[in-house]
Amino acid sequence: MDSNYIPKMSDHFLVQSILGKVIEDLTGRPLVNMANTDEMPDYPYFSFNWIDLGKDTTTDWLGVNEQYVSTMQIDVHDSDPDRAQQLSRKLYRALRSVNYQRVFNQAQIVPQNITNTSNRTVILGSYYDYRYGFDCSFLINGGQEYDFSKLKFDYSTTDIKTVTTGMSYGSKNGSFDVPRKSKEEK
Repeated sequence: MDSNYIPKMSDHFLVQSILGKVIEDLTGRPLVNMANTDEMPDYPYFSFNWIDLGKDTTTDWLGVNEQYVSTMQIDVHDSDPDRAQQLSRKLYRALRSVNYQRVFNQAQIVPQNITNTSNRTVILGSYYDYRYGFDCSFLINGGQEYDFSKLKFDYSTTDIKTVTTGMSYGSKNGSFDVPRKSKEEK
């Protein structure tokens, strides 16, 4: 097999790539395939394993490409169980936030069911790999290849200062101001 082979940037490889970039931006740590046990990085690190490669969402899907739900196991590995737990919760909260879901949505991928974070350590003891993680299902509109460099990884929150409507609510131009609370009022 060619060691320089890179899969098409679509479907499962696209999910892995986006998730890896999100994790790197969020924590500064890498995401690796759990099957690559001989190439594990220094602690802490994140790993993934595809549990289910795809269940059709419906039998009457009329789209050009297939639509399916795939489930991925995501774990944090560390020599410190508390840090593994905290990093796992941090990613869990990020995947549930609109700001991070937007990154997946631009590639027609939707993080769906995310299980609760749990202790996945296999053997307890000193100098052992502590694991905390969760499973996440992704709705994928498959078969579309993306240019990864053109995806936007902007996690900022939206701050709406003014809303403009086509109707007038006592103002001259159809807009009304939404008062912002100062930092002291929050």
